[in-house]
Amino acid sequence: SIGNEKVRQVYDDVLAAEVEARFADAANNATDIDTAQAVELINEWQTSGDQVLGRYAQLLRLNFIAGMSMEQVSSDMNLTVKTAYRIRQQALVAVRAELDQRN
Repeated sequence: SIGNEKVRQVYDDVLAAEVEARFADAANNATDIDTAQAVELINEWQTSGDQVLGRYAQLLRLNFIAGMSMEQVSSDMNLTVKTAYRIRQQALVAVRAELDQRN
């Protein structure tokens, strides 16, 4: 129904804004990362079969999309917090590089 579609659109907009804010915060307020493209890329990485990209995707998905803290992410992925932050930084650099290459 139209009502449900509107609710979903509002929810999607709110979720997109939240994810965008999380990306911007982690990327040192670099708001030039297109959230929709980044999420699409993370989905591609998750199904790519590449271990490194899969790990990046898992970490970014937990942190930005699920909204878990880096402490929760590190615990969930069985990493030290320091390692989780290092991987997140590498993943953000990779996201930015890939999106820059596509645009």
